[in-house]
Amino acid sequence: MKQAAIRLAMGTALSLSIACGGGIPTSTILPSPLPVAAATPTPAPAPTPEPTPTPCTQGLCEPKVVNDSPADRLTLRLYTIEDGEGNFVSNPDPDEGIRVGSLARIDATAKDADGKETNGLGSIQFFFNEPSLVKIAGGNGPQQRRLKVLKAGRLVCWAELDGVQSNLLTLYFTN
Repeated sequence: MKQAAIRLAMGTALSLSIACGGGIPTSTILPSPLPVAAATPTPAPAPTPEPTPTPCTQGLCEPKVVNDSPADRLTLRLYTIEDGEGNFVSNPDPDEGIRVGSLARIDATAKDADGKETNGLGSIQFFFNEPSLVKIAGGNGPQQRRLKVLKAGRLVCWAELDGVQSNLLTLYFTN
């Protein structure tokens, strides 16, 4: 009886399928394909900009000297004055007073026998008649010294390189 009921149910299902426009399936029904997500285009990387050279501010930049001929002449000058508040005076007049607390940067420039700027063969040595007036606070390279003015007075400076002595540079410090 059980098998008869199964046959009857199957026959009924087949009849209903045919009656509803169906039929015996003759091909496999495949599900419609799912849409494929389009890849998001990756933006082209922006070119890395060339670094902008730091501008030479306050006249503190000079080209690097590559000549190593012996020094024939040595000139000492007052290069800049820094007032301690970030203000610079380039190529100041050494005869004008420099206030106590300021930084005076002196620069020694060597020239060879052909008049071309040179590093010389040795090391530049700096000398001061009254070293107690200043504290040496470094410099931008071996040819410069930054002098922190400690007290009022008159300072005579000179330098030597390769047996050549520079001019005498006199600085006046005021309160």
